[in-house]
Amino acid sequence: SIGVGLNVNNDPPEQEAMAVSLKAVAGHHIPRREILTGYLDRFEKRLTQFDSQSVIADWKKNNMTIGNQVIVKTFKDTVQGRAKDIDPGGGLILQLEDGRLQTIVHGDCFQRH
Repeated sequence: SIGVGLNVNNDPPEQEAMAVSLKAVAGHHIPRREILTGYLDRFEKRLTQFDSQSVIADWKKNNMTIGNQVIVKTFKDTVQGRAKDIDPGGGLILQLEDGRLQTIVHGDCFQRH
């Protein structure tokens, strides 16, 4: 499963220095219902025309993680490395410090600064 978080009208905590809310960017209150219904309409359309290869290609094109040092926290472990690619199944391919490649299928990914 994939989790999506969107800061709409809140103020993200200071420890998430890169996070921002839509309200802060737009300079005014944003109606969450319009965002949700617009998102769900587009999501439904994408599901009815689903093509996994185009989804992965779009994901890679718009991805800000690939090429960066990351920390991924899974249920069992914490893994650090450079995000190298997305595999055909949607797993994040990491290059570990010893050069080995490891694919992470689930976890919370944070960029290291």
